[in-house]
Amino acid sequence: MQHGNVLIPSKKGLFLYKNTFQQESLWRSDASYKLLYALNGSTHYHLSKKREKLTINQFLIVDPFTPHQQLFVEKQKFLIEINPSFLKDVNESFGNHPADIAFAAVIQLNPMITKWIELVIEMMTLEEDHQQPMFRLFLENSYTQLAILLLKHTIHTNNHQLPTEHFQTGAPAIYKVTSSLKEAYQSPWSLNDMAAIIDWDVYHFSHYFKEVVGVSPYSWLQIYRLQRSLFSLKQNDTTILDTALDAGFSSISVYNRLFKRVYGISPRTFRNNFTK
Repeated sequence: MQHGNVLIPSKKGLFLYKNTFQQESLWRSDASYKLLYALNGSTHYHLSKKREKLTINQFLIVDPFTPHQQLFVEKQKFLIEINPSFLKDVNESFGNHPADIAFAAVIQLNPMITKWIELVIEMMTLEEDHQQPMFRLFLENSYTQLAILLLKHTIHTNNHQLPTEHFQTGAPAIYKVTSSLKEAYQSPWSLNDMAAIIDWDVYHFSHYFKEVVGVSPYSWLQIYRLQRSLFSLKQNDTTILDTALDAGFSSISVYNRLFKRVYGISPRTFRNNFTK
């Protein structure tokens, strides 16, 4: 069933689904978190100094007041906005630090997020009038589910791991590789080393890994190292140099560049913001 355009704001966020729309070119910088999701086709966005192409089921999470520009949406446009105070309340209910959460500016792919979106879309298809109290109540309660999923299954400053549990059944070869990388993330891995874990050739391994995970094997390892370094930054008992080297980075310059690209600030600024 083909749907028209659906826009439903609430105190917790905003739901947007569009079948008919004009391609945009304006830069935006909104006060909410924004889940940009490629529903049925590729979606192209411009964030800061880089352009990102999302393929089906891939997503980006944009932090509040982060400049971003929609370049092209192939089919349906779908996004969810989340109120920062609402997400902060959910985060604090887990006993986490009250500091604002920053999501990694990297392409992500997670079946838990996909299942949530599929459920919401399915409910939308069953309701002819999307302003009916029943659907609005369903959507309002679904925001809490989404917030929990984002906090547990995506990459951000309060998650020192990268979610890999879903690979165990869906992509066991990837799960085996990521488990090995986690156990020895400080080691100087090469693509040959990674491919050898499952006895694959490098070419097929690299392409399969990116298809399943959303990023290349080496990029995944670097992001994992970055996430592991967050704990040390928050403790404020080691130098930035020691934090970088302990996490497996070859130099502090490599670490600083990746941190700035993923989180938009330097490791030192992050530490100062967290500990102040």
